[in-house]
Amino acid sequence: MNKQQGFTLIEVLIAAVILFSALAIVADLYKASSFTANRITNKANFYQATTNVISTIKADIHQQVQERKLPEFTGQFSSGGIDYEWQAVRTSFKSRIRGADESFDPSPQFGLYEVKVSAKRGQSTSEPLTFKVATW
Repeated sequence: MNKQQGFTLIEVLIAAVILFSALAIVADLYKASSFTANRITNKANFYQATTNVISTIKADIHQQVQERKLPEFTGQFSSGGIDYEWQAVRTSFKSRIRGADESFDPSPQFGLYEVKVSAKRGQSTSEPLTFKVATW
């Protein structure tokens, strides 16, 4: 009796194909999850910096409104390796309510600006962020 032990060549090849297919799927999943994690990390960093950016832009707008009453402002600055460009357009300019003892309408002094901010890091540009700022 000639008893054979071990695997045939076909069985080894089938096992190798299954193994390499599983490794290719796992490598592709790892690559996709790594790409997604990097993208989410970049967005999280951007949104964490956004509160500081908005505060800086608001302060800049308030300062420029105090110096001159222009209907439109633009500015740019860098923070944390991200270049920000913003544009503020006055959408409303109102005066205070006239007092009962006043015979004339007060001049406009309350402005509402719509601000659009775009951020750029290297070649990557984020979608514009929009918010409103009230000034007086």
